[in-house]
Amino acid sequence: MEKIVKILLVLLLFAFPIGQIGRVELGGGANILLNDIVVCIVVAAWIIKKLWMKEVFATRELTRPVLFFSLAALISLAINNSKFSSTEILVSFLYLLRWVVYAGLYFVARDFPEKFQQKILLGLIVAGTVTTLLGFFQYILYPDLRNLYYAGWDEHLYRLFSTFLDPNFAGAIFVLTFILAVSFLLRPRKQLTRFPFALSGVAVVLSFVGLLLTYSRGSFLSVLIAVLLLLFLKGKKKLIVVFMAVLVSGIILLPKHLQSEGVKLLRTVSIEARLESMQHALMIFEKNPIVGVGFNTYRYSQFQEGFITREEVRQSHAAAGVDNSFLFVLVTTGIVGFAFFLFLWYRIIKVSWGDWLVVTSIIAIFVHALFVNSLFYPWVMEWLWILIGISRVGSKAQK
Repeated sequence: MEKIVKILLVLLLFAFPIGQIGRVELGGGANILLNDIVVCIVVAAWIIKKLWMKEVFATRELTRPVLFFSLAALISLAINNSKFSSTEILVSFLYLLRWVVYAGLYFVARDFPEKFQQKILLGLIVAGTVTTLLGFFQYILYPDLRNLYYAGWDEHLYRLFSTFLDPNFAGAIFVLTFILAVSFLLRPRKQLTRFPFALSGVAVVLSFVGLLLTYSRGSFLSVLIAVLLLLFLKGKKKLIVVFMAVLVSGIILLPKHLQSEGVKLLRTVSIEARLESMQHALMIFEKNPIVGVGFNTYRYSQFQEGFITREEVRQSHAAAGVDNSFLFVLVTTGIVGFAFFLFLWYRIIKVSWGDWLVVTSIIAIFVHALFVNSLFYPWVMEWLWILIGISRVGSKAQK
């Protein structure tokens, strides 16, 4: 059974680069991803394996924090049940279920021996690199996303968005890939065989170029802060100057002449839109401060407040969230849920402390999550929960 779970986890990494291409709309604002299905199968197979082998479900460091936040989110839904239709509550519950299932990857990854966990890390690098390569093909062959505006996607032009159909979320994946590949290259040379070293070198170059072509300023800031911290903690202070010089040079050399608002690094339209999104969230939070409006009912709450139309509720992929993950939790689960959410991440950082790969990856997404709802993006959740699951074992080789 353990072999089956391993195979399924490898299949999950193969499915990773498919991104939003594997998305199926279910109606009512709900959708299901190929990635969701594979994650469910992986977690279910792991549970069956534990039961079949009569293995003890050992209490992990994050069991209670995950459970507490899940319950807080569920209670927020239950308390606000009367404000929404049964369909809307069901859709919102399904998104909570998605979060719980993805969190289950922590327990799955934590259960594997160290040797296989290191292979998982390499698998993540491969998945991120393939995603980047697909992004290059998209950038050359399909640079204009405006023809999918009718389907609820933003009008991105001359930006690399890969299979995620959004340069900001693609940027988050490239940042995570870059950090992971750099962490491999920083390991003592005797710990790396030829393949991991070569793979990491290729991943560093490709993910860095891909990141630049997203023109995502939030991603630029997150990689800057995270990599500088990683190099400092690893004692590679000389490389800090090199990295800064390469990053600044890359940004300066980016094509600026393209006729697209999105490639203007000094653009203010997106900043104004994000500020408006945050303002709406705070206005709704003020009316529901204790338990929020209900986990992932935000799109319906926006409609009730007159911030979006019924058509946007059905089609817009941005209506369900806030351009800030922390505000999203605050407005949907209130002060109670937000407190448990912060406690969860406090515990995660505490148990991962010393594994600078995991800590800096989390910090990178924290920074990124200030600008988009990346902490609840399926592929980011998948990446982080797997990393967190193997962090304490992996840290022995990486400190």
